[in-house]
Amino acid sequence: MAATYLRFGQPMSAKPYLDYARKTYKQQNMSEIGSRLLLETTSLDYARAIGNWKRAYQHLATVRELEKSQFVADRDGAVSRLSVEYKTEKNEALLKTQRDELALRADNLRLNQQFLIILLGALVLAGGFSVVFFRLNQKNQRISRQNVALVKEQNHRVKNNLQVVSGLLLLQSYRLTDPVIKQALEETQLRVETMSVLHRRLYDGAASVTVNVETFIPELIEMGLQTFGYGPLQPVYDLTPGEVPAKQALPLGLILTTNACKCAFPGNARSAFRVSYRQTGKQISVEVADNGPGFATPPNADGLIQSSTSFGLLLIQMQVEQLRGSARFSSANGAIFQLTFPV
Repeated sequence: MAATYLRFGQPMSAKPYLDYARKTYKQQNMSEIGSRLLLETTSLDYARAIGNWKRAYQHLATVRELEKSQFVADRDGAVSRLSVEYKTEKNEALLKTQRDELALRADNLRLNQQFLIILLGALVLAGGFSVVFFRLNQKNQRISRQNVALVKEQNHRVKNNLQVVSGLLLLQSYRLTDPVIKQALEETQLRVETMSVLHRRLYDGAASVTVNVETFIPELIEMGLQTFGYGPLQPVYDLTPGEVPAKQALPLGLILTTNACKCAFPGNARSAFRVSYRQTGKQISVEVADNGPGFATPPNADGLIQSSTSFGLLLIQMQVEQLRGSARFSSANGAIFQLTFPV
């Protein structure tokens, strides 16, 4: 009744019922949290209704304590209930384990009897499988030999096709009279030859994923010098023994042959051309130097040559980016090209 009067905004009519409820609660020595919480909540609403904020705060504090006590009681009850359930389930699991153990022992006895029969059957099957596996192994070996032959034939055809393309480009260059176009065609032919050399090094050697730099680099450089009429020049090599991955060999080869293509020593009786290769850990450094006339366009402060018309320089830049490396040009009694990239 008190809560009803309070809901309709009649706190004075609610007070007698609220006092009666409080008196009854004390006389009967009630300690049930739910009833006490209802009484304190209604008292809190009454204090708010009459504007007694001090009493409202006191009732609010009591309500919070009661709610906390009720929460603790619920939690303790839940813990006790879970503990009983856990012990019950534990005893049931123990009984089930004991029953399973007895059943397992009986199964083991049966399995021991069946094991001898299965073992005899397995020996017979093993003999049969051995014969089958032997025949399959022979068949796989024949297939492997056929695959090796097919791969060799495919590589041989690729090599021949590259040589045909290179030969066609070379023949076409003989028919040209324009020196610029002829030089561009000769450079293209040289790059095709570079791919041919790389292919031969990869598939004619023992390794198919790496290339030996001590044979790969001199072959490329000397091929480029001979193509452009510098055959008598004897390059100087300073190469650390090592292997370069196949995926990096082609861009490195194109960079080296492009440098060789651009090499020119007009009127120099003591022409020199030097190539060095160093590998330190996972870092490779390559340097190409000559005592030629240098660059038509001097390198800038960053060691780069700003030229929008030179395909060779553009190709070098593209290959350097493919290697995820950095390159630098400089002039010191000729031209120097320095390249570093990670393995």
